[in-house]
Amino acid sequence: MIEIKNLTVGTNQKKIIKEINLNISKGEIVGLTGKSGSGKSTLLKTIFGINNSNFKKYNGDIFIDSLNTTDLSNREIRKISGRKIGYIPQNPMSAFDTRYTTEKLMIEIFTDRLNVSKRDAKSIAVEKLKQLGLNDTDRILSSNSNELSGGQLQRITCAILTGLNTDYILADEPTSALDFENTKILVNELKKFKESSGILLISHDIDVLEEICEQVYVMEDGEIIGNGSISSILSEPKSEFMKQIKKMRKLKDDRTWNTEKYCFKA
Repeated sequence: MIEIKNLTVGTNQKKIIKEINLNISKGEIVGLTGKSGSGKSTLLKTIFGINNSNFKKYNGDIFIDSLNTTDLSNREIRKISGRKIGYIPQNPMSAFDTRYTTEKLMIEIFTDRLNVSKRDAKSIAVEKLKQLGLNDTDRILSSNSNELSGGQLQRITCAILTGLNTDYILADEPTSALDFENTKILVNELKKFKESSGILLISHDIDVLEEICEQVYVMEDGEIIGNGSISSILSEPKSEFMKQIKKMRKLKDDRTWNTEKYCFKA
């Protein structure tokens, strides 16, 4: 289990997240939503240990299976990343080294973390890419990150983590750059993945959160202001953001929804 206890993080000038308490257990997908700038991505980066040097912890702790990670060095964090905890960034372009092809990157990760041969590592890479809808594996594997779209890179990241069978995944808007069909593929993979892992999912997509999350937390100005199922949250929205979401949901319910194009029919 990941346990976040009374966590407050920010810069010298401002606290960005305040007194956060949140648990993620294996076998569940926990949702996190709220308006842009509410502190969601800062929370994920803090859990994963990749906030920049301007951020500091005021108080609180983060436990990953009883290991307190808040005071670990970057080197110690890297030791548990991949197998113990993984991160799907909102902007994956910055997470890939453009000097590496996808094949070189995935093979290097799988041979190192799974202790398999390069041949087996490539087989795992091909299998996991196809599961995420990246069926043109020869092109994907031979491409550098700057030759691929953000949505493709997000799915490659997810393919790596599913290949490693990571215990916990922190996913920052993983469907934001995907069309309807590829969103369905990724959602189905997350459903499978939660059988053995725990997932914290940031999303503004209420339909995705409703489909795969029993528990959703709402952030506003760095604080958790509510949690529960999407239906219970929308029944009594506690922020302007959730009130707007409720209005959009009602609009959607009142009109014909085109499930092929993921938009309202004219």
